[in-house]
Amino acid sequence: MTDRDAPGQVDQLVVRWLGGQDKGLGAAGYSVTPERAAELLDALGPLLRVEDSRAQPSLVRAKVGSEVALVRRWPVRDRHGRPSTASHLLVGPLEALPMRECLLLRDWPVAPPEFAEQESGQLPRLPVARLRAAAWERQAQTEAQLPVVRTALVAATAALLADPRRHLSLLGPGLPDWPAHNHAALVVYGLHGIFGPRWLQQHWTFATYDTVDSHRLLVTTVPQWRRADGRDPLLTRLDPSQPLPRDLPHELARQLVGRFLERPRERPLLDELAQRWSETRRPPDRRLPELERVLRATADRAATPGAGRPAQHPDPVGPPTHPEPTHHEPTRQEPTRQEPERQEPARQEPARQELPRQDPEQALLEQLAAADDDWAAAAPALAAVRRLGLGQAGAAELCRLVLAQQLWFYPAGPDPRDERRQVTDAAELFAWAVRPQLRDPAQERRVSDFLHVLAERADDVDRDLLNLLLDRDDPPDLPPRVWCRLLRDLAPRPARSAAQSTAQSAAQPSTQPGEPSPTPTPVLAPEDPEWVDPDWADPPVPSNPPPPPAPPPVPSARPFAYLDDHPPARREQSSQRSQGWLITAAVGAPVLVVVLVLVLVLSALFH
Repeated sequence: MTDRDAPGQVDQLVVRWLGGQDKGLGAAGYSVTPERAAELLDALGPLLRVEDSRAQPSLVRAKVGSEVALVRRWPVRDRHGRPSTASHLLVGPLEALPMRECLLLRDWPVAPPEFAEQESGQLPRLPVARLRAAAWERQAQTEAQLPVVRTALVAATAALLADPRRHLSLLGPGLPDWPAHNHAALVVYGLHGIFGPRWLQQHWTFATYDTVDSHRLLVTTVPQWRRADGRDPLLTRLDPSQPLPRDLPHELARQLVGRFLERPRERPLLDELAQRWSETRRPPDRRLPELERVLRATADRAATPGAGRPAQHPDPVGPPTHPEPTHHEPTRQEPTRQEPERQEPARQEPARQELPRQDPEQALLEQLAAADDDWAAAAPALAAVRRLGLGQAGAAELCRLVLAQQLWFYPAGPDPRDERRQVTDAAELFAWAVRPQLRDPAQERRVSDFLHVLAERADDVDRDLLNLLLDRDDPPDLPPRVWCRLLRDLAPRPARSAAQSTAQSAAQPSTQPGEPSPTPTPVLAPEDPEWVDPDWADPPVPSNPPPPPAPPPVPSARPFAYLDDHPPARREQSSQRSQGWLITAAVGAPVLVVVLVLVLVLSALFH
């Protein structure tokens, strides 16, 4: 078995601004093949540069194909004194770099900054067991610091409850103790502990510090916001220092954050609900009230005398499985179950009486709106609308409803149809319900946002639908601004070799110290809805348990990134190479001066 096939190991790379013949950002050292190093550099390049004179050490987690990349970045200066970045990357499968362990490594016991600044050449692969032990040693310390970010955690939780598709941009100065301490990793740790791997149906990616929030990571922390044209419609910018509003998402967020801070190692309630419900993509007006009911019922059971065990491990849906509190449950919950039954006729009777007097067109549109994202309920209403035909106002409202539900095209959501059937149904619905309204100014923004999201997701199934919507033989009559935005989204992004990447980096204009350079959006692999972090459980119990939690570790002179059989001799080699470069420059400088003088003399003679 080769080292490449050895289980329980991750690869490592060192990326920095290279001197000598290799100009630009490049992989100085790696444990992968040179071809794989070039692929990773091309995919993650924009995430490996934070050129800001005020930049902080930061942690980044991103997805590259089916693997995870965990990046530790340090701000450094190049030989001209300009801001630059040195990065140490760990790359491996999801089970080797789960979300919670990645966050527990935020102080990076793997290697000191000098490792990223000086190492080069072939590097060893790192054993997962050593990473895991280092991570869990820091769990108690991390949990003790979580109350510091309670307010920021409530704000971020409320934003994701209101719309689970969104990604967040946190304003760093709004966090406590900024910039002396960056607590962004604690906020992300809390979010993962509250939502778990399933509720958001997004990849758990983050950057604890960056100068831009356009990388499409789930959470990015920035020192200031830049004004940007055509901002991502799914990006939410949060200032954690602002007062929290008193609305339903924030009230639920306060309860969820309180539960998490009391029992940070308990399985997330939202993860359990997402596993039992099939409605994680439902809009807030149906999802959040149901969550409110579950939280209230859980709190009631926790307050019931004699129900001590369920208070520690509550069953969020259904009655408790423990026998001891069953004699308390009927007396407390029966009125709760009967009360809606007594109110149901009073709530439904007027609707049944008024429906025959209602306009059929309006009744069908209301039925369609009530279906939300449930295709089984929406399909009959759509068929009836198509048979009936609608007036101008009704057709505009139908277009709005259809676009609000994204043509009922949810490949990653709960839907009895297979992906191919969803694509054909969505294309047919677009043809008769949306295309006639494309030139309506009121629909332009909705159409543009839908096509933008479809193009940006870039999954195969999304591209199949996009090809059908943009029928080559009969293209849709999109407004010019919609076409322009769509063409920008679909602009080809060819893969580049490592040499091309470094050449392009060298050709970019240099920036003044303190001025952040523009960072393009990274070309990451298409997202996979099944890419789920199954790491909410308690840490594994090793045969030899790690020592008790210790104070924050001080990087030793020999971190385990070097491994015992891999001495850090390359720093001396790097120093020798630097000295050789200086000697060459010292010898070559007089020769260059002589050549320039000869050129000037010859030019004067011939003129």
